[in-house]
Amino acid sequence: MLYVACFLKGDLVNNYLHILRCIKVLNILMRLKNLLNREKRIQKQR
Repeated sequence: MLYVACFLKGDLVNNYLHILRCIKVLNILMRLKNLLNREKRIQKQR
């Protein structure tokens, strides 16, 4: 969903850098989500 919004926001040729930035942000968000999930899993094990 977010991914599509990023691509629709910009013209593929003119906003290549914008798209790269979107991908970078999405990668960071995914990493944070994974860290949160790991924390939850660790807490459950205790």
